[in-house]
Amino acid sequence: MNSTTVPTIVTTTQLAQLVEELSQRAETTTTNISQGLLIVVSSLIFFMQAGFAFLESGAVRAGKEKPVLFKNFLVLCVGNLAFWATGFAFGYGGTNPFIGDRYFFLINLGQNNYVLWLSNFVFAATTSTIATGALAERAKLVSYLVLSFFIAGLIHPVVAHWAWTEDGWLASGIKVDNVTVTYADFAGSGVVHVTGGAAAFLGAIVLGARIGRFNDMGQPVPIEEKTTSTSALGGFILFFGFLLFISGRNRSVTRTQDTITVGRISVNTLLAGSAGAITSLIFVAVISRKQKSNRDSQLLVATLNGCLAGLVAICAGADSVHAYAAIIIGIVAGLSHRSWTKVILKWKIDDPVESVSVHLGAGIWGVIAVGFFDFNRGLLYNWTRASVVQLMWNVVGLLAIIAWTAATSAILFGVLHTFNLLHLSRADELKGLEGSSWSRAAAVSGEKTNAMTRRRRRMQKQRSSVEEEAASVDEEKKESRGDSVSTTAV
Repeated sequence: MNSTTVPTIVTTTQLAQLVEELSQRAETTTTNISQGLLIVVSSLIFFMQAGFAFLESGAVRAGKEKPVLFKNFLVLCVGNLAFWATGFAFGYGGTNPFIGDRYFFLINLGQNNYVLWLSNFVFAATTSTIATGALAERAKLVSYLVLSFFIAGLIHPVVAHWAWTEDGWLASGIKVDNVTVTYADFAGSGVVHVTGGAAAFLGAIVLGARIGRFNDMGQPVPIEEKTTSTSALGGFILFFGFLLFISGRNRSVTRTQDTITVGRISVNTLLAGSAGAITSLIFVAVISRKQKSNRDSQLLVATLNGCLAGLVAICAGADSVHAYAAIIIGIVAGLSHRSWTKVILKWKIDDPVESVSVHLGAGIWGVIAVGFFDFNRGLLYNWTRASVVQLMWNVVGLLAIIAWTAATSAILFGVLHTFNLLHLSRADELKGLEGSSWSRAAAVSGEKTNAMTRRRRRMQKQRSSVEEEAASVDEEKKESRGDSVSTTAV
């Protein structure tokens, strides 16, 4: 007998449930993909710490590289614990417009928000590293650790709460002509770089210059024996890292518009960094064209830091400016970097890694540039009240960030100075950081490096003396031959 198949009748209710279930699965898959990519991106941004370490270790005097690397690693670890204890809570917990008040020590934070903690920690860690770089060679180890704890645990998170949470007072903005104008800083030209740069500026002023950095006339003395090849390696790592640092602020990549935005961010990042590098290189090449000694190193350092200045400046508007605007922003950032560097030296402020000119100077320009070049609301495209207020609101944000950072940093440095925890003694600085508050291993490494340097110099002196003796003998021979010729002629 032929069996007949009875078709299954699906009711409207069952169909609706099926559609809802598929929609939930698709949403869950989309969320998992975005969070997975965010973990990968955050991990790669974390690797920027290696770039900062190499850049800084190449900018200090020979024999002091290992303490700098040691400091950078400890600063990262301390900042990690600080952001776990209080940083995330102050930055991203609660609805207060000025400061968060929940999730201390990650208590009551849902496990699905751990990715959010990771992705925001890397920005706090970057801020700490920027601030401590300007103190190189002359600050005690404990001062680095205390500074990094408070920057990652309080100073940066409060600024991030203002600008990057929907309840923050800068992010809430103000209404103009039925349009809500908010603080525009996509990836932290102000939130990260101005914060770190302002703390670095104040720290460099309080600490004073390294011994021998300026002569009796107040003129800067070039620091010899820099390992510029190490700085170049750090520059390459940071250039790569900034691609992820900026695009990582776009939390989703599952929609077509997301990929378009990330593509625009990446292109603008490369263009701004390159424009800053070339501008700074040309500027220094023209000024130093008559200089013969150490010119190659100066050009390399100028190129690296000019590139970083362009990258810092584009952070604020990488998602909302056209490619040509990114180049203009990079060019101005390169000029800004060189101008800040000259002014800082004129004021006799010693900043070994140029943290202030790169991060504070270029960061300020980046936040202001959004008010002109943002293709949605910039003054160059829309001359409206909302556009004017957008620029003004960004300036208000800058002033608030600088004031908050300066006030808290001043208190912090004042306390450290009062308890003699800030500046190395003159004797310790003269004999090198390796002999003071740093580890025995670092001290041994520094002594070996100094011994090798002294041995190399002795060999050079011996070689010079031998060459002088040989030249003297040759001269005597020439004179004796001349006398014999004269005698013969007579």
